[in-house]
Amino acid sequence: MSSELKTLTRKQLSKKLAEKHKTFLEKYMKEFDFLHKLLVLEEKQDLLEHWIKDARDEDDGKKVKEYMKQKKRNDDEISEIRKGLSDLNKKEEYEVKQRYEFLKDHMDSHREAIDYWTSRQNERERT
Repeated sequence: MSSELKTLTRKQLSKKLAEKHKTFLEKYMKEFDFLHKLLVLEEKQDLLEHWIKDARDEDDGKKVKEYMKQKKRNDDEISEIRKGLSDLNKKEEYEVKQRYEFLKDHMDSHREAIDYWTSRQNERERT
């Protein structure tokens, strides 16, 4: 145990632990937001592909063209988000939905820890 840790009061330790969890939470939330947007855009992509197929079956060139434009914009957004994700996680490869659930669970855990350590810190102030 380092001498710095030995000299921390309980209140200081509680504060440092709450700050540590806040740091993790901020990092996870940023990645979670990217993943959430990506999942929504991938669902939109599936819908657009379905609509394009239906419009082609109906021989509606105007709708096909409109949906293709939307699909292109959606493709560009997906690429941009994937680039942002790769910048955040240079070494990590993962399945998007699994990572999304992992982050959701861990963010909840860090929120609970922040609440706990903040309350402990507040208890120390009252005593």
